[in-house]
Amino acid sequence: GDLVTRYGKAIDERDIRGLASLFTANGRLYSRDRQLEAIGTAGILKVYEGIFDSLGPSFHWHHGHLVSRDRSDPTRATGELMAHSETFRKGEQYLAALRYTDVYRRENGTWKFEDRELSFLYFASMADYQAILGKDKRVLVYGDQRNADWPETLPTWNSYRSV
Repeated sequence: GDLVTRYGKAIDERDIRGLASLFTANGRLYSRDRQLEAIGTAGILKVYEGIFDSLGPSFHWHHGHLVSRDRSDPTRATGELMAHSETFRKGEQYLAALRYTDVYRRENGTWKFEDRELSFLYFASMADYQAILGKDKRVLVYGDQRNADWPETLPTWNSYRSV
């Protein structure tokens, strides 16, 4: 829990060095749609500098965190975090429902992100939020309309009637 909380806090406080310290030296951060992709500390710093330059105040919070320890490697774990974010960008307030799919690595007694993927249920301005779940194209932050990363792509979403 501390690692994911420190991540959201670092983003909201624009603590870019603190943010980079949460990743392993060769850590990878990316979005499922590949609009965001960075590898290594220098790459992560560069990506977040660009994001922060265009981002106003933000608030990130998480709801549930599923973690599985790797039984064959005590320095490795995987996790999925369900979260929301509020951001101000391009003159508008945005709300996003997202999931982080993570690989964690313990280095010198401290857990860090080795791999962090973001995926979206929606990412929309408050003006578009009211009916967003009724649409297929729910990722509206890039200036166009894109399909959401989930749940339509999940096997269970498409097969629940056959159970």
